Amino acid sequence: MAKNDSAGSSGPVAVTADDLERMVRALPPGTIEAFTQRIQPLLANNCAAAGCHGVQSETTFKLLKLPPGQPPSRRLTQRNLHNAMQCVDRRDNDER
Repeated sequence: MAKNDSAGSSGPVAVTADDLERMVRALPPGTIEAFTQRIQPLLANNCAAAGCHGVQSETTFKLLKLPPGQPPSRRLTQRNLHNAMQCVDRRDNDER
């Protein structure tokens, strides 16, 4: 997956649709459903809506806003999941 190479890079590398599809296929079954139903609404309603992690924020963790009154698209969910996964230390998940 595309990552931000801080050594001499001017910003994050764009994540392609193919990158997102590969990420989704590599996740355990039920991950997308759990993220879509439980985690993404919390992040979108609190973190993105407050402006702290919206697309205009100056933080590295950004979330795309969910469309009001309709379910989020597959691609929007994939992008939000990708962005959230950048903040997760997956090496340390068994110790908690």
